[in-house]
Amino acid sequence: MNCNQNFKISQVSEETLILGIDVGSTTHYARAFDWRGLELSKVFKFKNSFEGFQNFVLWVNDLCCKNNKSKIIAGLEPTGHYWFSLAECLKENNITSSARLEIKLLIEDYEYKQKQLELITEKLNNLCEKIPEIKEIAKIKGIGMATAISFVLK
Repeated sequence: MNCNQNFKISQVSEETLILGIDVGSTTHYARAFDWRGLELSKVFKFKNSFEGFQNFVLWVNDLCCKNNKSKIIAGLEPTGHYWFSLAECLKENNITSSARLEIKLLIEDYEYKQKQLELITEKLNNLCEKIPEIKEIAKIKGIGMATAISFVLK
């Protein structure tokens, strides 16, 4: 992301609710602040599940109403794979994410790389099917193309 620090700071105004989220494998923890850094709520604990995300969104909406906030920015550390579902929740609820990396950019990058991997895999499979030895080995029940290729390469 090509944003300088001043641009990031300028995104925060009096109308902004700032969320800090600690991402965990089964449980996430969120804290809410105003534009001056004053804490608006106690730590909110929610599960990494559909119900947990529903509770999180209700909590965020309640804070916005109580504190007259119309914009939301969530900061989190997108490590491992545990943040994927949370990122989708934030995206679906129009919550902007400003972390070490933009969640939106990470999701787009992840989706792009998944598509690239699928295309490469498909091309490799098509090429390898033209090799008679691989084609014969792949006919054996329970052996896929990847296993057949590894047999031939060894």
